[in-house]
Amino acid sequence: LANVVGDQSLEYAAQQPASMLTCARGYLLAKCGDFETANQVFDKCIAAGYAGAMIWKALLLEDGNGVERDLVQAAALLHRAAVSGDPA
Repeated sequence: LANVVGDQSLEYAAQQPASMLTCARGYLLAKCGDFETANQVFDKCIAAGYAGAMIWKALLLEDGNGVERDLVQAAALLHRAAVSGDPA
């Protein structure tokens, strides 16, 4: 059972369509140190317009976690989140 991807696993969550819950699981993936999967989740959520994912991805870009450090792209994502109209 060690290789089974159940519906409560983070691997399963990363395969789901973009949603607020999927984006939140991306945050958990990052906190668990799985930056590669977290970045995949955030990219999917950013494409769907989730401002929270833009902010979390910007923080990963700022620190260089799972991606090459890119302060310009991080600032662009933070700006995009700020002007997105997302009330949160």
